[in-house]
Amino acid sequence: MKKLLCSVLILVLAAITMLSFCACSDNDGYSENDDGEVFLYPADYDEDIFENSAYTDKVTDVKYIESGYSVLLDSNNYDSADEYGKLFYRFFDSIKHGDAQQYISYIASDYFTDKNPAPEKFTMQKLYDIEVSYVEDLELEYKGENIKVKDFIVRYKIMYNNGTFRADLPSDAVIPQHFLVGETEGELKILNIVDIN
Repeated sequence: MKKLLCSVLILVLAAITMLSFCACSDNDGYSENDDGEVFLYPADYDEDIFENSAYTDKVTDVKYIESGYSVLLDSNNYDSADEYGKLFYRFFDSIKHGDAQQYISYIASDYFTDKNPAPEKFTMQKLYDIEVSYVEDLELEYKGENIKVKDFIVRYKIMYNNGTFRADLPSDAVIPQHFLVGETEGELKILNIVDIN
């Protein structure tokens, strides 16, 4: 009888362990460890994400929405977009290609600080379901001047996020952000990025 109870107990514990393992392995990065940290996949700086059919089967173009008009921007048509659409297409293209220096060039230099440093490098990022939606024109004080900026809400997901670009974003999850875009030093730049909680 004791042998039977031990066997049943072992089977129950094994089943619980298997269920826990399956729950963690099927969540595409949503799990958190005991410290509440986001699960991140291993980084591979040699990977070409455009050779991954699971990624290229997703919608990787930039959906740009302004004044009720929506267009999917890709490498063939983004030049026909307005200057803001072009900026966003190039911005996300630099992230997909893992080009940290190009990425930095689209953002105002004073956005980066000691607490929020510019990235030195990151891998190619499997961005998809990218959506940029115009909200409104604003006037704000920037570097001692009143300037006009455009506010956009931006959403995107990262497949198999490895954290080299964003360690705060679980794989396949969305954290919407406000992007403020305006001219500084004669160039159109992203002036600020703020999470929407």
